[in-house]
Amino acid sequence: MELVNRAAITVVPKEPYIDWANGLEQLGVKLTPENQLAPTVYLIEDISEYLVTDEEVMKRYFKVIFEAELRAWHRIEDDWPKKRGFKTFAKWFEFTVHSMVVDIHHDSFVTESFEL
Repeated sequence: MELVNRAAITVVPKEPYIDWANGLEQLGVKLTPENQLAPTVYLIEDISEYLVTDEEVMKRYFKVIFEAELRAWHRIEDDWPKKRGFKTFAKWFEFTVHSMVVDIHHDSFVTESFEL
């Protein structure tokens, strides 16, 4: 096992996101209780040495995460909500900040760049 010098944020869509996603295209894929999105994990800088609240951490990263979550479902930015401040983010997503990330896999840690 190895300690990864990163923290993580998990993000789970809540009802306002689901309502937005389901309202985009009448014949498009719909999110239902049986077809929910899995949480997304975002790795961020190591915060283990700081005494900060989850909200303080999220206020630093919510904009990029909000846009990534919107883009993952629908790429047309004109259809995104106009208000995308922290209050809206907190209404649309449940989030948890994890200050410790442990890699229990034996292979090397590999990353790939991609654009949502």
